[in-house]
Amino acid sequence: MSRAKRIKTVHDIAAREENLFTQKVSERLFNLQAEERRLEQLTDYLDEYRQLAAAESDAVDISIVRSRRQFVERLQVCVRHQQDLVERLCDQLEQVMEEWGDVRSRSMAIKRFGERAAEQERAAGDRREQAALDQIGLLQYVGKH
Repeated sequence: MSRAKRIKTVHDIAAREENLFTQKVSERLFNLQAEERRLEQLTDYLDEYRQLAAAESDAVDISIVRSRRQFVERLQVCVRHQQDLVERLCDQLEQVMEEWGDVRSRSMAIKRFGERAAEQERAAGDRREQAALDQIGLLQYVGKH
């Protein structure tokens, strides 16, 4: 097996690894976007409920006021947890993207190296072929004289 073919085999392995990391990035990005949408929904719901509770401030029953306040507090806790989740997912996405960049760089370097090796093999083959043709031409010239 020629050197260029061996390098191509190594590149194929590196390209598969790159594809796996591309899928990981895609999955992490999809998850992050879904959780960001959930955070936005929770935040919107919290804002709406606060406005609703403020508009109904004429409620005299203390148990209703306390119940609404507790509900708002639970919503705030949910929003904080969702914000933490979104931040962790952002960090994970960033890490996977860095790893993908490293894997991609390595894959591209191997590919370029393989292309150079193939070109060197072609050039060496061309030189051998030209030397053989020159030798044939020289033998024909010597044979005529």
